[in-house]
Amino acid sequence: MKIKIFNFGCKTNQYDGQLLQANFEANGWTIATDNDFENVLINSCCVTENAEKEIKHLITKFYREGKKVWLTGCFTGKFADSFPDIKVFSKNFLLNNYFSSKVYSINKFTSHTRAFIKIEDGCENFCTYCIVPYTRGKIKSRNPGRIINEIKNIIDNGCKEIVLTGTNLGIYGKDINTDLLTLLKQILKIKQLQRLRISSIELAHLSDDILKILSETEKFCPSFHIPLQSGSDNVLKNMARHYKTKDYIETIQKIKSIFPQATFTTDVMVGFPGETDKDFMKTLDLIKKTGFLKVHIFPFSPREKTPAFSYSQQIPEKIKKQRAKIAKEISEEISMKVKERFLNQEFEVLIEEKKGDYWSGHTKNYLPVILKSDKNLHNEIINVKPVKIITEGVFKGFLLIL
Repeated sequence: MKIKIFNFGCKTNQYDGQLLQANFEANGWTIATDNDFENVLINSCCVTENAEKEIKHLITKFYREGKKVWLTGCFTGKFADSFPDIKVFSKNFLLNNYFSSKVYSINKFTSHTRAFIKIEDGCENFCTYCIVPYTRGKIKSRNPGRIINEIKNIIDNGCKEIVLTGTNLGIYGKDINTDLLTLLKQILKIKQLQRLRISSIELAHLSDDILKILSETEKFCPSFHIPLQSGSDNVLKNMARHYKTKDYIETIQKIKSIFPQATFTTDVMVGFPGETDKDFMKTLDLIKKTGFLKVHIFPFSPREKTPAFSYSQQIPEKIKKQRAKIAKEISEEISMKVKERFLNQEFEVLIEEKKGDYWSGHTKNYLPVILKSDKNLHNEIINVKPVKIITEGVFKGFLLIL
């Protein structure tokens, strides 16, 4: 039996997809890498309307082609009823007794160079725009011993960079009488570990203690993804985000003082109900002031069940698209300036893949780099000195190494 797996959405979903793959393989299935397959597993996302549309398109396409469609992830309750033959895995798919042999941890990751390790699932923040607490449910932290063993196994199989991820990463351990700081201390004791990265983490969870322990190890990769959403305090309040722009700026400044080579990425939502032109300009100003390496820009997408779905003062789609376009252009300009600051400096880079004539990878602070070499550099960590930023073509935004 062959099955093709499609993963949508966040890094947590990427981990879930890898775990699903491990379970299918343990039960005798072949994971298809081409178009020769009878079964399709769609590991879904419903955070935005665009994600929903793409998933609906795939389900409809494969259903009409006579494929057997399997559906899991955050979208399972929204569309499966339209196609009664679809097999639906709940988010706790391992509990449904389908697999005769069950795998609860992974020992490899598709890329072989970088692995996402899910440490918790669920979120209880209930931001007014977000569907995730309704689809992922309450906080469920993984057993720390299982996490440590999983990381060791993945490293033993050749993976050199570990990325900790979760639906609400910083709240890890709340339900099992531990916390993220304790887990980090355990992970950093793993001798074989070469590079550790943390994925998206809320502002309030970057405590002084966590920043201190990360600053004391060369294993930590100083790139921070801290969701902003808006540069307007009024909008943040209406979103039920529990910080102000002043808090955000102060935290970024503190991190920069501790990690001089740190880079920052973020999420920004434009067109939230009631967002004025003035609110939007405040967001642009904060993007400029912070100096993000990358900004993920999302036009507000109304999600049923969330409070913001029924808010008055909904912003017209045309204005949302205009604001997203402006924010994207400014963010790309800022990104180029950030990268310029790191030219002609020495970095360690993990080479991840070959594209055409070039090997590509990322520095510890997540600068994307390319270089030419006749050697097989896949999964190698090498010292580099980027000298130029590519300004066009498929490698636009990459730093070139001569």
